[in-house]
Order: sequence, then structure tokens, then C-alpha cells
Amino acid sequence: MEPIGSRWSPLKPFGIIGNLRKFSTEMTINFANCMTTSCFAAGSIIANIVDAFSRCNTLVDVGGSCGTLLAYILARNTGIVNGIVFDVPEIIDYALSSTASNHFSRLNVASSRYRFVAGDMFDYNTIPQADAYLLKSIVHNNSDEKAVAIMKSLYKAAHKPATLFIVEYIVEEPKSSNVDRRQWPIYAIDYTMLEYFDGRERTLNEYIALLEKAGLVFFKLYETGIYERMIEAHINLRHVPNLHYLEGVGVGVGVGVGVGVGVGVGVGVITS
Repeated sequence: MEPIGSRWSPLKPFGIIGNLRKFSTEMTINFANCMTTSCFAAGSIIANIVDAFSRCNTLVDVGGSCGTLLAYILARNTGIVNGIVFDVPEIIDYALSSTASNHFSRLNVASSRYRFVAGDMFDYNTIPQADAYLLKSIVHNNSDEKAVAIMKSLYKAAHKPATLFIVEYIVEEPKSSNVDRRQWPIYAIDYTMLEYFDGRERTLNEYIALLEKAGLVFFKLYETGIYERMIEAHINLRHVPNLHYLEGVGVGVGVGVGVGVGVGVGVGVITS
């Protein structure tokens, strides 16, 4: 009997979309529709519970499929000027076709506030410059090395200072055989990602480690009331808003000038 996932195993390095694109455009589009369905369930919840999106001027949904989640976010946060759905060319072509549902129109989001851009998340030259990026169900598709590569691409593309939002399942610490029932679906997905696509679910500390390798700084974990939770991370810590949210961080700046008269200025922020 053919082992489970044996057809996919040689293609693991290419990830989910890489695998599907090697088979057919139809399979790629079917996957995009699956992601759209998942965003119907989580999109409105995430958009309404998390208020951090209101700080964004331009928000790019990386691997955003047909834009369902971004549509919910733009509808809820009218201050966001530009929303960009970024995905591979096949999916973007489908999203712009007459056969795909326009979720922005359904939620009364003005056409001037959103657009679709095709590219490669591993190539920062193709990623639109923005002050905020969103990765939903993207990081868990990839190995640690590829996850860091994606984050580094966003770091290079960003208009700094910038924010990265990551929406994923979070495995509770500590990992053990005595798993809380609420974690069972997450562990099931974890096995699936490892078997087929060389990805996996991660703990919060594991996500923080990936962010640090990419040069980003963890800021906050948002509870959503559903299996998926959201991580906020920052590029360029010196310009992070609301620094008091970062527990145990100290920042000090000192300037001294002497020309006959000494002048000293010191500014410090310490939280606990």
C-alpha cells in the first residue's frame, strides 16, 4: 500500500502552493477557495476583536487569496487607506476574474481602497512597500528556514517602521503527551503540515525565535476566542508605538553638549 503522503513528500520543499502549482492551476484555485472559506469563519472575528489594524495606513495581506480577511479588516477599520491582496499570479488572476466573489463589494469597501498584486513572498522586490503586513495560515506551511526567509523578505520590502501580523494556531507550552482537548485540532493540523508540506504548528516562543532570526521584535499576542490567535511584531523598535505594552523593556537616551555651559538631557522609559 502506498504510504500516506508519498506523492507529496518529494515536493515538500516547495510548500503548499508550490506543490499545487506543479499539479495544475485548477488545484491552486481550489486551494484558494478553501482559504476563502476559512476566512469566512475567522475573518469577522479577527477584524472586530483586534484593534491594532487601526494604526495601519497600507496593509498587505501576503498570501491573501481572494481577499476575504482583508475585506473584513478594511470594512471594520475605515482609516486604512490602502489594502493590498498579494499572492501568486494564478490566484490573483482568479481573484480578478468574474467567477470569483468580490468580498470587498459585499462588505461595501470602496474600490479605491484595495487592489490585487501578483508576486512571490520570497522575493522582496515583488512585495509592495507598506507599513503593515499580514500573514494568515502562511508560516505554518513552511519549515523554520523558509518561514524566516518570508519574514526577511517583508523586512526588506517594508516602509519602516512597520508592523507584521501573524495569524496562526499556537501550540500551548509545555509540549507533552497530556494534551488539553482544546489543542487536539491543532496537533492534528501539526501532523498534517509535517507529513505533507514540511511545515508545522509552533509555540509562542518558537514564533518569537523565528521573528528574532528575521530581525523583528515580538510585541503582543492577541486572544481571539477561536483556535487561531494573532501575533503582532515590529520592524525598527525605536519607533514602536505604546512602548509600555512591552514588559521588562528599558530604553534610555542621553545627550550632552558643552560650550562654556553644560547642558544635559536624559529620557528614560522603564516598564515592569
